[in-house]
Amino acid sequence: MVYDSINQGRRVDVLWPDDRWRQHGGKNHWGSWLPDGRQGTVVHFWCPSHPDRRYRSHVDRTTPRPTHPTCRPHLTCPAAPPGRTSHVDRTILLLEMNGGNYVPVAEAGCQPVDDALTEPERVVDV
Repeated sequence: MVYDSINQGRRVDVLWPDDRWRQHGGKNHWGSWLPDGRQGTVVHFWCPSHPDRRYRSHVDRTTPRPTHPTCRPHLTCPAAPPGRTSHVDRTILLLEMNGGNYVPVAEAGCQPVDDALTEPERVVDV
C-alpha cells in the first residue's frame, strides 16, 4: 500500500524528517509517475506509538505496546506518549525511488531485496 497523500502537512499526517522529502513524497509531486512494482531504498520509517514523534506513525491511546515488533531492536514503543496523532496505525517505510521521488509505503507490502542489509541502506521491492 502506497500512502500517496500523507505529505500534505495536515495535523494527522506523519512528521517528515526533511521538508524536501515531504514535498517530493506524494502524488501532488509525482504527476503521472507511479511507484508500483519498483525498488526503493529505505531512508526513514514511522511505526505506531514510537516514543520519538519523528518516527511515530500513530499514537495508540488504548493498547499498551511494550515493544512493537517492527521497531528496530534498540527502540521500545511505550504506551501512548503524549503528542500528535495520525490516521495511520501501521509501520510505514519511506523509500527513495527514481532519483528523487520519496514514497511512503506500508512495510507489510514490501519484500527485502537483500536480508543482510538494514536501514538506512535496505532496498525493498514494492
